[in-house]
Amino acid sequence: MRLKVWGDLALFTRPETKAEPYSYPILTPSAAEGILKAIFWKPEITYSIEAITVLNPIRYQSLFRNMGQKKIVVSTVKTWATQNPSERYLINEDRCQRNHVVLKNVAYIIDFSLHLTTKATEPIDKYHAICAKRIERGQCFKQPCLGMREFTANFSFPDGDEQIHPELLGTFNFGQILKKMHFIQDPKGNVEWKDHESQKLVKGRVLPEFFEAIMRDGVVRC
Repeated sequence: MRLKVWGDLALFTRPETKAEPYSYPILTPSAAEGILKAIFWKPEITYSIEAITVLNPIRYQSLFRNMGQKKIVVSTVKTWATQNPSERYLINEDRCQRNHVVLKNVAYIIDFSLHLTTKATEPIDKYHAICAKRIERGQCFKQPCLGMREFTANFSFPDGDEQIHPELLGTFNFGQILKKMHFIQDPKGNVEWKDHESQKLVKGRVLPEFFEAIMRDGVVRC
C-alpha cells in the first residue's frame, strides 16, 4: 500500500541533538510508522515500512521555541500530589528558548505493508480494506504529525501525478538514520509503557535500530 503525507514543517530529531533539536534530512521509518498508526491501528496488525519517496527539495528553517529546562518525572509529580501538595512547578521560572532546525514544505510517499499478529481473528484483506477506507475518508484516531504535534501532517492516497524534484535525482547517502524503536520488557529497566496486550504498565528497555539511508532518485529503501 502507499500513502502520501505532506506539511509545512517537520522535525525528525537526531538523537544526538536533543538539547537544540536538528532534523534528519528525510522522514524516518519510525515517524512514518507513527503516522500510519495514527490513521489506523489495532493489536491484530503491525506495519512494515518498505520505502520512502521524497518529493520536495530538502530545505531547512530555524525557529525558536519556549521550553522548560527541567525534566519532570512521574515520581516527582506523585510526591507533589500525595506527600507535599505545597510544592509546585512554575513554568515561568524555568522557561528557556531553544533553537530548532526543522524541515519546511515537505512531501513524501510511504510504501508499506500490513502484517497479522497472533491476536488476529480476521484475514489480512479485511484490515487492508479498513485501512484503505480510512485513508480515503481522511479518518484518523489522532491527528498525524511530522515529528512533533505542532507540525500536523496531511495525508491521502497518491494521485499518480506526483513528481520527484530534479534536485533529488541521483544517489545521496544520508548516513545512519533511526529506523525503529524496540521496546523490550525487563523488570530492571528504567522505562515504563502501556503493553497493548495486557493493557498494563510494564517496565523495560528501549533499543534503537538504525540503518544506512541511501536515496536513489528520491527513493529510500528501508
